[in-house]
Amino acid sequence: IDRAILFDAPDDEIVRRLAGRWHCPTCNAGYNYPLQIPKTEGKCDKDGTQLVRRHDDDESVVRNRLDVYKKQTQPIVDFYRREGMLVAIKADQAPDRVFDALLEATKGQKTR
Repeated sequence: IDRAILFDAPDDEIVRRLAGRWHCPTCNAGYNYPLQIPKTEGKCDKDGTQLVRRHDDDESVVRNRLDVYKKQTQPIVDFYRREGMLVAIKADQAPDRVFDALLEATKGQKTR
């Protein structure tokens, strides 16, 4: 391993993204408030079905998942940081900028 990539975003941004996920149980169309909202509040644009949210996308559950994640991964992050191998990418920017940062971070890496 030459480097480790950390996609880093503030907790509030992660919670906003995950807690905003809704989907249609009939056709599986996905929506993400506030970025991709249905034309009629709470209804699928394709078939009018009431949108639902997964239990684990509830804000309190997401925050708990983040706490567990941090406790379990922080020692790994610290290790790679001490070894000078950690590359942190700001993941709360536009997807194309995150992708460009990932490409830059992996430049010169051999693939199998």
